[in-house]
Amino acid sequence: MAQAPARGRVYGIVLDANNKAPLEFATVVLRNLSDSSTTGGLTDEKGRFSIEPVKFGAYTVEINYLGYDTYKQEQVKVAPPAQVINLGEIKLSESASVLEAVEVVGEKSMFQLGGEKKIFNVDKNAMTAGGNAVDALKQIPTLDVTIDGNIAMRGSENIVIMINGKPSGLTGESRQAILESLPANSIESIEIINNPSAKYDADGTAGIINIVLKKNYNRGLNGNVNLGYTTKYKNNAGLSLNFKKNRINFTSNYNYRFWESFQKGNSLRKNFYNNYTNFINAYDYTRVKNFSGNINLSMDIEITEKAVLSFSNVFSAGGGKNKGETETEFLDAEELYYAGFDRYADTRRKNYNNDFSVLYRQNFAQQGRLLEVSGSINTGLRNNPTAYTQWNYDQNREIIDAIAVLEHNNNANNSKMGILQLDYTHPFRKHGKLEAGYKSTLRDLYTEFTADSLDRATGNIVDNLLLNNDYRYFEVVNAAYSSFGGTIKNFSYKLGLRMEQSNISIKNSQVEERFKNRYTDFFPSLFVSQKFKKSHEMQLSYSRRINRPNPWMLNPFADYSNPLDIMKGNPNMQPEYINALEFTYLKNWNAIFLTTTLYYRHVSDPFSRVRYVDSETSVATLTWANLDKAQNLGTEIIFRAPITKWWNVMTNINLYQNILAGNIPEGDNDLSTNSFQWNFRVQTGFKFWHNTDLQLSYRYNSRMEYLQGFIKPMHNLDIGLRKDVMKNKASIALNVQDLFRTRRFYVTNSGPGFESTADRRWETRLFTATFTYKFGKADANQKRRNNAPIMDDGGGQMMGF
Repeated sequence: MAQAPARGRVYGIVLDANNKAPLEFATVVLRNLSDSSTTGGLTDEKGRFSIEPVKFGAYTVEINYLGYDTYKQEQVKVAPPAQVINLGEIKLSESASVLEAVEVVGEKSMFQLGGEKKIFNVDKNAMTAGGNAVDALKQIPTLDVTIDGNIAMRGSENIVIMINGKPSGLTGESRQAILESLPANSIESIEIINNPSAKYDADGTAGIINIVLKKNYNRGLNGNVNLGYTTKYKNNAGLSLNFKKNRINFTSNYNYRFWESFQKGNSLRKNFYNNYTNFINAYDYTRVKNFSGNINLSMDIEITEKAVLSFSNVFSAGGGKNKGETETEFLDAEELYYAGFDRYADTRRKNYNNDFSVLYRQNFAQQGRLLEVSGSINTGLRNNPTAYTQWNYDQNREIIDAIAVLEHNNNANNSKMGILQLDYTHPFRKHGKLEAGYKSTLRDLYTEFTADSLDRATGNIVDNLLLNNDYRYFEVVNAAYSSFGGTIKNFSYKLGLRMEQSNISIKNSQVEERFKNRYTDFFPSLFVSQKFKKSHEMQLSYSRRINRPNPWMLNPFADYSNPLDIMKGNPNMQPEYINALEFTYLKNWNAIFLTTTLYYRHVSDPFSRVRYVDSETSVATLTWANLDKAQNLGTEIIFRAPITKWWNVMTNINLYQNILAGNIPEGDNDLSTNSFQWNFRVQTGFKFWHNTDLQLSYRYNSRMEYLQGFIKPMHNLDIGLRKDVMKNKASIALNVQDLFRTRRFYVTNSGPGFESTADRRWETRLFTATFTYKFGKADANQKRRNNAPIMDDGGGQMMGF
């Protein structure tokens, strides 16, 4: 006679007690009464759940859903002959007290935690209305977006930025163009992963930023339209449509933005070498006009109840023109004028980017067993022709001759990237889970730089063969990973190892030698978590990472758009390697939340920008170099609390010690810096007057020191107001960026034979008004789906407050 199976199954369906609608993403937890071990899962879109295998024993079943009373059933016994338990229909009732707490934090919490991820929801943020992805990133407490669009986290700009979990061409010079073309109202949330596990690419010193685009799952035909206007000639418009019927869900978004702005600044450089001193003063002003269009299409097809095929395509096109003027003065040792020139630049910009991806997801009968196969192709094209006109002046500030210096430059970039990925997850009976996968990434970047200039003798435009250049960067990275994790009572763990093989080739038409670099690396990762009573938790994580030089950092050909300050890459750059360690303490008091993280990073062969000045020509060159080491030790605190039912506050403080040491080319030996830096942000929201939200965000950055200088402290205040109107079918959002016009960039720089300062300002104190109207019949379950908790994919914390 066959023995009964040692394990069973528990299943059922969770419904709304009022309208009998299924509740998707409800959390079902089975707690063993003998050893307090837990297992569980989430309900699907039909409210169904099936938990297996469940070892024999007596359990308490607990079902949670945000906005509803908790359901509990005691003494559920799983044992022969009842090893398969059908709990039937479980009806949950809405809770007035819980809904009141939810109202304090809005439809969705601004901040959620899911294991190794920090999730910031920005779709309801009034201060991002009418903006782009860069504006949305500015509102993330843990990030620092500089005045020129560079993104930093915990003192490092070496960050991997992804869209929907894929790189999407966000590398090098294309990063800012793509982010600026992506409207903020198409973004659902922004995920921060400071210490990623082996499942993720090993790229990035400070971690990963993942931008998650909106995807609508309302049944029927529905959508929204939005219109926005910003002072000083800026406007935006968008349309979103969604259709869901039976097993097909189709979502489309179109957004258009046009904006004008300006930037201005001045710089002063003192050159001193060979007993000779002079000064170079420069004043510049640029008027910028930009436009961009963005189309996002996605479709999900449920082949069976356990198999889904998904397609998505994101296309963006943009362009514009810049008109700039730079006045340059040469001064002697007594700071008296003796020569100068005016240089005018007229640039026309065009850029296109398309990202197509396909994903097949197969669930199996065993709960938690999953296979995903995905592929994507990204193509990009950028074309930036520029015409330069220059007038030279003598010591009397008179034009030297009647013929201006005329030049034409064109920098065209063509990029392609393909990704093929396979991921498999297999759960084991004793609360363990194995993850394994393979990924291949191919990147091909071709840059063509052409230049011509006026031949004064003939008056003809001729090619400048010294400047013309072709540059090709080709990279193939093959990776495989495996990780295993599980839960033992209140202790969770995840251990992983990733292998990456890199093949990089660089070819430059002006250099016969082809640069090649091939290497194989292993990247271990570890994550452990211990939960305590009264909602305490401690986490410890470690990972080894790599940061490969970007293609433009390796291009040895110089950018001569400013003849006195040129930029060029260094083909001899090597990747930097990072060992990162974090310890995090979490505490949750219902709607009050505190997380404190101590972190340490040690970097070998770190990157650094370096500048040196040619003693004969006074031309400054900005390039990149590997230094000896870098260390970063700090603490980050995030605190979220409702002060009253209508007022909540979230603060973020980051304090760190930054150490950088090494040699720079053409300069000092053993140059180093050791500085204490910090930044602080407070975001507060008020709810009043019939669904009206007022939001304020203030940020302060301390003085930042780097290898050859420092950046002065910066601070700014943003304000946003959002109100739902027309019975919540529409909303109006108003915001002001940099209310007191305090955002400015002041930097000092020094090296062998020179000292310099630069002061730059961008257009600030912008007022934006955005109107959004929603149409179509929404799914009655949508409100609850938006409030669904975030479940950690690594067996850790669940939180959706």
